[in-house]
Amino acid sequence: MYKVSGKDISIECEYDKNQKKVWCILPITLPTSKIRLKRNGNEPIAPRNTEITDKDYIEWQISYRDPNGKLIEFGESLGKALNNDMNLKMEIKQVVEEYRNVDTFDKKFTIQRIEDKKHYNEFKLIYESTPILRLDDLTDNYYIDIILKQKQKAVGYQAMVFLYIPCEKVLSLKNKQKLIGRKAYQNEKAMVFLNNDHILGLLKSFLVASNTHRGDILNILRSLNINV
Repeated sequence: MYKVSGKDISIECEYDKNQKKVWCILPITLPTSKIRLKRNGNEPIAPRNTEITDKDYIEWQISYRDPNGKLIEFGESLGKALNNDMNLKMEIKQVVEEYRNVDTFDKKFTIQRIEDKKHYNEFKLIYESTPILRLDDLTDNYYIDIILKQKQKAVGYQAMVFLYIPCEKVLSLKNKQKLIGRKAYQNEKAMVFLNNDHILGLLKSFLVASNTHRGDILNILRSLNINV
């Protein structure tokens, strides 16, 4: 759950037992940085004014719990998948053992500033280099970026996890048709699907992103009766 213009926006997630996937409903036309459409995964587009193509991705800065501790988005998807697929439990424990003691991204890397020899009038030209970890071998051409950003209200860095979903794999909630080949409807919502591969990829990403994320995820897994 997050807020846009004072309103709480909830992401609904459910499990499809026939497809063995979690589906979530995402608003794709709201002015929020949590969910955006990007051409080639990096250039933001306005879906109400731009025809969506097979080069476009939904960028979702995915969360796992709200400020009150309630499981949402990834946390909710993880719980629903575990309730419906007992084999996932063993895979999750294997991932935790693999990533439990890995140095976290926010401690291993920093944002760097590089001064260029060129000038712009009287000004020095400086580039800011931001490290990104990418997991791009997921099914259906999904991928995950972990991006390091400076904390806004504290000293240091914070790692943010973004899931990228090809628009050609997404269905409109309105008519269950694909998004590509047209502009988005007003207030359109889209159905995105998360299979076990995507869930395990997100699990790896949060475990490696930061010690805070790692501790939160381990506590969530324990609350879901997984001994980690």
